[in-house]
Amino acid sequence: MIKMIKTLYKPSVFFLFLFLTAFSQCRQMEKASFSENTKTSRGLSSVSTCSSHQNGAVIVMYHRFDGRYSDTSVTRELLIEHLDFFLSNRFHIVPLSVVVRALRQGQSLPERTLAVTVDDAYKSLYEIAHPVFLKYRIPYTVFVNTEGIDKRVRDYMTWEQLRDITRSGLAVLEAHGHVHAYMIRHMNAAQRAQDIKTSVTRLYEETGHLPKYFAYPYGETHNSFIRELQNYHWNIGGRGFRFEAAFTTQSGPAGCSSSLFALPRFALNMRYGKINNLFSHKMKSRHFPVKSFSPAELALCSGGPRNFSLTTYPDFSLRGLNCFSTNVGNTVKIRNQNQAEIILNAPFTEGLRQRINCTLPDGQGRVFWFGKEFTILKCR
Repeated sequence: MIKMIKTLYKPSVFFLFLFLTAFSQCRQMEKASFSENTKTSRGLSSVSTCSSHQNGAVIVMYHRFDGRYSDTSVTRELLIEHLDFFLSNRFHIVPLSVVVRALRQGQSLPERTLAVTVDDAYKSLYEIAHPVFLKYRIPYTVFVNTEGIDKRVRDYMTWEQLRDITRSGLAVLEAHGHVHAYMIRHMNAAQRAQDIKTSVTRLYEETGHLPKYFAYPYGETHNSFIRELQNYHWNIGGRGFRFEAAFTTQSGPAGCSSSLFALPRFALNMRYGKINNLFSHKMKSRHFPVKSFSPAELALCSGGPRNFSLTTYPDFSLRGLNCFSTNVGNTVKIRNQNQAEIILNAPFTEGLRQRINCTLPDGQGRVFWFGKEFTILKCR
């Protein structure tokens, strides 16, 4: 060590060392903007190993319960059918915090673990769903966008109703932004931070609960936004605040290879919530242990790319892999046991969101399920 220090202080070697260090730091900063080389940007968790034997959890997402919109609501009758299905098929329905804690610690969950989430805090949650959840004793998490509550929008719950459902011991309130905006389309980093801080502050002021989870409005995010969310560190009401996890609308079970700040959820609604074979396959699906997926960015420019690659862990084989892509179709090429290429028939075009979902039979009547959802932007 002493010899190395003396060597570094030789002028020519020392300045070369400083140059190389500065160059390395600049390269790291350059990569950070749209990096695919960090665990965060690749969408991976901090778990160093992951296998097909580690159980994850299915997280379901509801919005409305009045049957008004097929893509964002269910009826009371369909909700009861869902809960009866879960109970008759021996699902372990747990608070969302149980799932996040296990993922943070790299622990396997009991088979068929499931958590229930509800976005937006519409009034139908209070009037229709909460009494059902109360009867079945189902814990659930509500991601609240606070502006609708503050403005007393007719379709939204009131603060008193939100406080009421938490008194049951079943509901936990978490953050969903203040104005429910398209945050990567219409906001910059400072605007996102202000909006989210406002929602966290309002939740704390009205309920005394400091949220620790965030759900991206419309499920839209990109790697820069994910890093922003991870780095928020505020003082709210005299208490230190940081988020511990965040949730998307990507499909598939959460598990050991999931990013804690881009956790997937299955959307349940009248369009994709009928009790049939597809519903059963989704709810009974297993976490697909994906080591890397490229390109890693969750927001893409319209017109490209067309080639995506998926790599799994050594103990996992991709034989039998099938992938579906929204609107454009695709071809799957298995490169070797642990790597596959997904080639789109045409590039994604500008629009709200596009998906690639991949499934693989587990040989025991269930499927491994992996989903990626991309926000397609018109880039200059």
